[in-house]
Amino acid sequence: MSHNLEHQKVHTRMVKEVLKAVARANNHPYQSVFADFITGHPSCTVPSF
Repeated sequence: MSHNLEHQKVHTRMVKEVLKAVARANNHPYQSVFADFITGHPSCTVPSF
């Protein structure tokens, strides 16, 4: 496996984990947060505490 492909897989996994955390923090389903992330919708921000 090339370094770039491995790096991309690690990055994708990290992004998924962050989006799952955002979904939990905002009480939104992961799929809707993921869709908002793809479209650049502001619901993909973590609330400040």
